[in-house]
Amino acid sequence: MARVFMSFLGTNPYTEAHYKLRGVLSPPTPFVQEALIRLLCRKWEAEDRFVFFLTQEARKKNWEDGANFNEGLRTRLQKLAFKPQIIEIPFSEGRSEEEIMKNFLQVVSSLKEGDRVLFDITHSFRSLPMLNFVALNYARVLKNITLEGIYYGAFETLGPSQEAKKIPLKDRIVPVFDLTPYTVLLDWSYAVEELTRYGLAERLADLIQQKIRPVLKETKGRDQKASFLRDFSNRLRALALNIYTCRCPAIEKTNLSPVFSRDISFEDILPPFAPLFEQIEKKIKKFSAETPWEKAKAAVEWCLEHKLIQQGYTILQEAIISEVSRLADVEGLLQKEDQTKQEDPTLEKANRDYISSLLSMTAQKKSPECWRGELGARKDKALKLQKRWGKSLEDLAKVFDKLSNFRNDINHCGCRKNRNDAQRLHEKIKEYYQLACKALEDLQAKIYSGKE
Repeated sequence: MARVFMSFLGTNPYTEAHYKLRGVLSPPTPFVQEALIRLLCRKWEAEDRFVFFLTQEARKKNWEDGANFNEGLRTRLQKLAFKPQIIEIPFSEGRSEEEIMKNFLQVVSSLKEGDRVLFDITHSFRSLPMLNFVALNYARVLKNITLEGIYYGAFETLGPSQEAKKIPLKDRIVPVFDLTPYTVLLDWSYAVEELTRYGLAERLADLIQQKIRPVLKETKGRDQKASFLRDFSNRLRALALNIYTCRCPAIEKTNLSPVFSRDISFEDILPPFAPLFEQIEKKIKKFSAETPWEKAKAAVEWCLEHKLIQQGYTILQEAIISEVSRLADVEGLLQKEDQTKQEDPTLEKANRDYISSLLSMTAQKKSPECWRGELGARKDKALKLQKRWGKSLEDLAKVFDKLSNFRNDINHCGCRKNRNDAQRLHEKIKEYYQLACKALEDLQAKIYSGKE
């Protein structure tokens, strides 16, 4: 991956000065580009590049010899004898939309896959600041470039040009502002957009971890705010991944109470995060619910919002089984574990098979004589549940059976008869989610009202 120094050359007869970056002074030069290359690129190699965008006027006045200066910028750079190639790219004045688009394409085409870019914006003019911003971010996506530095030589801090010339050369020191940290704001906005629009938490979690890692290292993990942010990013990453991979037990155990019970602010440790945190809180608020069913509902709604259709069907159906299992347990009609023993995964599977079969057989109105497996083995308890729950169970069973059909259609990739198209699968998950919620609410009310 090559390093690239990029700059736009202006047309003014610039005043000679020293440029100062991070406490280091350049030799005197009228060109900020020369100063930055001396300060930043001395050890670059032959595969790296110095890229200059030149209008015809800038080429004539400042790039070539003899107009504004006896030695133009090209000659001065050649005398440095640094290893990278010097590349000249013609550039228009940007006086029309066509010229602006041409300039945009010139910037993008000058970059190669994986380039690491240092960008001098000192002499950007007219539409160039916006053009550069858009072009470089476009290239970040298109060509996977890394924007490693943005620099601005603030000559105006010396006052008007005529006044600056009166300052002795040894005292004529121009600060170079490193604007690179501001590109991080864009990363933060993208990361939060990915979370709120697409349900992706990786970029946001990574940004948080990158920012707090030095603080945790310095304080040996004892900084309260950094520790909170580490915990938060881990919980957020796990939540999103659990939804994507349909980890229902993990979703049901999601604990976000530390996030919403915090009594700290982030302005000092993570300024970009502070104004965005309220938006993130709204996104995950429902996962702070107390019951597993409410957390499962939050996960299904997450799937609906982000078009995670397959995950939505899977989580909804498995959550129904889990909730009906809990309700059967309340009724005393679910096989219990021996509390003196460790959790038995075989028993858990048996209970889930029992409830799943009960819902399917109820929906299909299959006679008890046809019941097999766990349902057949627990026929007496199942018949008691059917009798106690009546129409509430029947309504929920119908929804469950429909979900099975659509879920199987997705899992078999539509490679079967009577397959549904993608739009119908998308629409039906919304419909059956509402029906499932209504049926379960009715069933819950029926059971718990009888327990009062």
